[in-house]
Amino acid sequence: MLVQVGENDSVAPPAAAWDAAAKADHFTEVRNYPVDHFDVYDGSWQEQVFADQLEFLARHLNPGPRPRHASLHRKLASS
Repeated sequence: MLVQVGENDSVAPPAAAWDAAAKADHFTEVRNYPVDHFDVYDGSWQEQVFADQLEFLARHLNPGPRPRHASLHRKLASS
């Protein structure tokens, strides 16, 4: 889970996001940004937040090479 936190957020308190991330333990990646809540809606911070989201998704959703299942490999080899 990616948690993106505006350290100066006056709408969604950063502490609540950090607490939620801590409860998810090692399943969580936290990215902190020195911004307020609405600073990410346009401009360079929006670009950074989107870039971080895309990098996270590419890293976790990219299937990459799939290992061959050992029993399937043996079955094909004996055919």
